[in-house]
Amino acid sequence: SRTSGIFLVEEKPTSFGKLELGASIEQNRHDPEAGNPGRSFRALSYSAGSLFNLGQDTHLKATATHAERTPAAEELYAHGPHAATATFERGNNAMRKERANDFELGIDHHQGRVTLEGNIFYKRVSDYIYLSEVDGDDDGSADRVDEEGTADPAGDFLLTDYRQADASFHGYEAAIGYAIRQDGPLQLSTRVFTDSVRGELDHAGPAGSRNLPRITPTRHGISLHGHYQRLAGNISLTRASAQERIAALETRTSGYNLLNADLSYRLPVTREASLFLRGNNLLDDEIRRATSFIKDDAPAPGRGFVVGFRIAI
Repeated sequence: SRTSGIFLVEEKPTSFGKLELGASIEQNRHDPEAGNPGRSFRALSYSAGSLFNLGQDTHLKATATHAERTPAAEELYAHGPHAATATFERGNNAMRKERANDFELGIDHHQGRVTLEGNIFYKRVSDYIYLSEVDGDDDGSADRVDEEGTADPAGDFLLTDYRQADASFHGYEAAIGYAIRQDGPLQLSTRVFTDSVRGELDHAGPAGSRNLPRITPTRHGISLHGHYQRLAGNISLTRASAQERIAALETRTSGYNLLNADLSYRLPVTREASLFLRGNNLLDDEIRRATSFIKDDAPAPGRGFVVGFRIAI
């Protein structure tokens, strides 16, 4: 596989804020050694965005993008087991390039102790490429195969195909920050955040569902960050909702709470060095991520701790 490309990004201050323009062109060529046809693609992408000053502390950002993505080699030619995801992947060498139109509108406000950030987005994708489970015998359950790709109900691998269809995505991100203490040796701030995305096909897929597989559920959270002389710490709690909007051959995931914390101490040496302690999933909650192929067999790690030393050389 050979890839070449060129891109240009320009930025111009204006009386109302700032204007950003960008464009790129990319050429990809795949020449398999044997058994598959060579494919060549050219992708053209361009974007325009503006930052509007609504006031001294408030800004509105609008961006429009046309982006083209060429199929990766595995999406074209894969035909074999993928051990990390316990899937047997089958590519499609007739794939076309993706063409997406993306629109995003965001606002931020910074004044005194308060910071507000938020954005909404909508993306329309023609010929969207995604990996999906297969139900070849129409029994309502995903097919399983052995490492050679032969059908086997007790096989170690889930049979998956790279598919292509028109799709759309929309969602939002928002956060509010507040500086509880911003003067003196002790600095303390908190942040509340949320995000959500919805992805669906324009028409029902082979198994009769318009939902795209492995979409992140809606999340909400709060974090607290502190800094005192050489000490710095952070603790965050994220609540992930249950994912009910699943593709036909997927399994739903329950909601979960994820509590993480870290503490670091900067050492008084000439080079930047620190000791740190990190705790993950401190509630030891059962976490099965909607984005994982192996969520039914292997949940995310339970409660764990990491102690380490970091130095910048």
